[in-house]
Amino acid sequence: MLDYGLFGTVPSKPSEYPRAQPDSVGVPAQIGDTVLVAPFNETARAVDIIERNASELAAVLVEPLQRVLQPEPGFLQAMREVTQKHGIVLIFDEIVTGFRIAWGGAQERYGVMPDLACYGKAISGGFPMAAIVGNALSGILKEIDVAIAALLASSGKTGQELRDNEWLMGIKQRTVIPGGVCDFDVPSYHYWLNLSPQMRRDDIESWLVPFAALREGARIVLKLLRENGKTGSQIAQQGVYQQMMGGRTAQMIRIGLESEYQCVPEVSANKYAINIRFTTATGSQRKTWNNDVGFNLTFCNL
Repeated sequence: MLDYGLFGTVPSKPSEYPRAQPDSVGVPAQIGDTVLVAPFNETARAVDIIERNASELAAVLVEPLQRVLQPEPGFLQAMREVTQKHGIVLIFDEIVTGFRIAWGGAQERYGVMPDLACYGKAISGGFPMAAIVGNALSGILKEIDVAIAALLASSGKTGQELRDNEWLMGIKQRTVIPGGVCDFDVPSYHYWLNLSPQMRRDDIESWLVPFAALREGARIVLKLLRENGKTGSQIAQQGVYQQMMGGRTAQMIRIGLESEYQCVPEVSANKYAINIRFTTATGSQRKTWNNDVGFNLTFCNL
């Protein structure tokens, strides 16, 4: 059982939703800062909590049947609709219901399909075993398998096809010479520059084909990285913001800024602090924005 799942509805004292007390001793108190809890079967209240915190929710975890408490009509459907609306992963805890209340578990019984579901020893006839299944997981795993297969299928050094292209290598050598790509030195290059945009685009795309596998791998990593972050609203007073890292690490930092602000962020960071300075987006000289700037800051980690 995950510590996150031990923040529930049966602690020693009533919960003040959406904050709750842990159901068991030994759960770090800090876990409570990352979990919101809604009472089972209170559809309107649960939807409201999800709606108000949608930008910070990684997933919504539901045990579809609370032992003897059956879901009220429409409760699970509402969880599915609101999570789909905001692009939040819906997880069913089917440790109890899986293969028991129906061959397809609660998903079959109540007609609601989550993105992920977890099962316990019912899948192995009582032997120690567990599984996490679902489209959300299988989709990304399939993408990773395809990307790995494409990388393994690549032969030789990456980009060797371009090194073997004498015409491109000739242009590369000329570019380091002042005036080396004049029309009388490399007429074929200037002939190519005067071809139609579509013909040049086709050539460039053909030269990039050997890098397609690397590009796909980078896309998957960046996608996972961007989707695994906690966003907080911040204020840059008079265009300047600083935050001490305090031992926290981040593989990527994302900044969200409303279009009403006519400024752009400049970021500098190290393992001790992150500094953001918002500067004017127009003009020949960049100047610090003199007004307060509200923005979203996301620290992303895999």
